[in-house]
Amino acid sequence: MSRGAGFVTKAEDYIIPNSSKELIENLRLDYSGTKFSKDKGFVVMEYKNPSPNVEHTFNTPQNNNPLPYTKTGMTGSKRNIIPEYYSADIVEFKVGDVAKVYDKNGNVIEKYVIESDNLTGIKKWKKQ
Repeated sequence: MSRGAGFVTKAEDYIIPNSSKELIENLRLDYSGTKFSKDKGFVVMEYKNPSPNVEHTFNTPQNNNPLPYTKTGMTGSKRNIIPEYYSADIVEFKVGDVAKVYDKNGNVIEKYVIESDNLTGIKKWKKQ
């Protein structure tokens, strides 16, 4: 259970939006060809990143990334200043990490937590 390296925001820098439309605008996910839609919900992953390789994008050689990358260290929102970071390492999700599923209006409709099977040690997302 891991996620690839890439761009992240820190929880203390960002308030979960009231709608998909607001999320898309805040994170500038409205670029051409985006798979994000204001008519669909979204998922927020809550985890503690153990990687020491999380840096502000000013300190990383990410200048060739396509949109929504702004090369400014911020997400590009016209309403909010949200710092953007880059995680160079793949993150292994751990027991206790949370995935919250929101509807398009910003309401939590499902919540999953990683739990470990006591016998096998296999980690699985369990609906709460």
